[in-house]
Amino acid sequence: MSYCSSICAVILAMLLTTPLVWHRVHAATAAQTGQNAAAETPSRKPAMALDELSRRLETYADNVFAATNVPGMAIALAHGDSIILEKVYGVRSLVSREPVTRDTVFPLASLSKGMAGISAVLVHLDAVENDTASFDIDAPLQRFLPRFELADPWVSRHVTAADCLSHRTGLPPDAGELLKSLFGYSNWEIFKRFRQLELARQFRDDFTYQNYVFTLGALAAANAAGHATWSELANERLFAPLGMNATTSHDAYIRAPNHAVPHILQPEGFVPNTLPEREDQDAASGVFASLKDMERWIRALANDGVVDGSRVLPEKALELAFKPRNLVSTSGPTATLYGLGWQVSFMDSARVVHHQGSLGEGVNTVVALLPDYDLCLAVLTNGFMVGAPGAIKSKFEELVILGEDVQNQLPHHMELAGFMLKTMAESYGRMPPPPAIPRTAAPHERCTGVYEAAYWGRVAIEHDASGNLVAIFGNSPERRVLRHYDANVYSMEVAVPLAGPDAAFPTAVEFTCPNDKPCESVRFRRLDTEGRSGVFSR
Repeated sequence: MSYCSSICAVILAMLLTTPLVWHRVHAATAAQTGQNAAAETPSRKPAMALDELSRRLETYADNVFAATNVPGMAIALAHGDSIILEKVYGVRSLVSREPVTRDTVFPLASLSKGMAGISAVLVHLDAVENDTASFDIDAPLQRFLPRFELADPWVSRHVTAADCLSHRTGLPPDAGELLKSLFGYSNWEIFKRFRQLELARQFRDDFTYQNYVFTLGALAAANAAGHATWSELANERLFAPLGMNATTSHDAYIRAPNHAVPHILQPEGFVPNTLPEREDQDAASGVFASLKDMERWIRALANDGVVDGSRVLPEKALELAFKPRNLVSTSGPTATLYGLGWQVSFMDSARVVHHQGSLGEGVNTVVALLPDYDLCLAVLTNGFMVGAPGAIKSKFEELVILGEDVQNQLPHHMELAGFMLKTMAESYGRMPPPPAIPRTAAPHERCTGVYEAAYWGRVAIEHDASGNLVAIFGNSPERRVLRHYDANVYSMEVAVPLAGPDAAFPTAVEFTCPNDKPCESVRFRRLDTEGRSGVFSR
């Protein structure tokens, strides 16, 4: 699965719903607060002086960096239009050992979503101000993307960009994943295939974390504003006005001499990894920025859209982006909601507007805004999710709102990292050793041919020069070798980015071959996911 998004979503849900002692608000109260979250509230004073807050948060960040051994980290804290804490740690790469600086460009991962939500709202507000129907974030998506269609005709006619940007379309988790990495389809080919998916969840009632569906909502806004990609819209409406001159796309990130290399976690420690291009999910996880640029971003958030005395973001845009539209969970005493690319939770009735980012290749980030206190935090790391950003975020909230150290969240976040590694391995269907005497397989000529599945498309089974069966998926040129396992069962290796630069797990491939006839179907166990079958028919 591309970038381990499914497992990252599992961890995200756990982070959002695990009862923590510092959440002092009942679910019902939080839900009611969420309904009024967009209402203007007077600024509160932090529970301690700002210099004391900065000192204690810096000390905690120092300890977290030392405890997690994450290769590099950058942290900034804004109060209104001022940066009151800024610090960089470690190295860009454990190979080059070059130090992290304010200008080091990090992958932001899902922090991109908050930027996409606000940019979509800007296009919406433009249409409202100019009294045009060019874009409405709450209008049917088909009005702006006529080619878009889902399996359910009624939902097709009613689903909106806001539904996509708040993860409430009802499509199965991670709809679209693997269609790019395994099958090589373009974004529009992926979007077209959504019509082959039955809704797995209730439309507008369930939270289902997705990257391609989210990207679709942002792309609708970009197209309405005359842009071919969301990145173009973001550059015009966010990054250029804010002076975020180093904020960029994947290709420019790779070319930048000062960029943070992602690192995955191995038994021997962190190991440098590679990051595939992310243009296909630019709005969901494809933005790259330096700490210097992120400081301008968090200043805008903490100061109601004003930077250096000039308004760059309308207050209404922030209000609409932060407005809760979906309920993530009501677990124990907590409630977490979701706006347009932003999570909204509460501590002592104070709003926390935030989002974490995680890429399986070895990136973990967070932004947390306390709008009632005019404070916003950013933490960037170039290591796999071992809890550093999340723990610092939790401490930030405690110190500002409660004024005390209630609980060290680092052990909790580090425990989740171990769970994530274990769950990822299991999700790829590692196979046990084959039997001592494998049963004979059907002749290869009965297996070869073209098989199809409505959602996935086609897979061709052919011979390679060495006589092995190989699978060729969709538009991908890659020929994946099938190794005989037992009878008509083969194994195929699937890349697992978080396990290492060249790591792969074997997954089962099962042919159904009646009597002496050509095989009728082939099943790829890796493709058996919620709402999707891995069976391809001849």
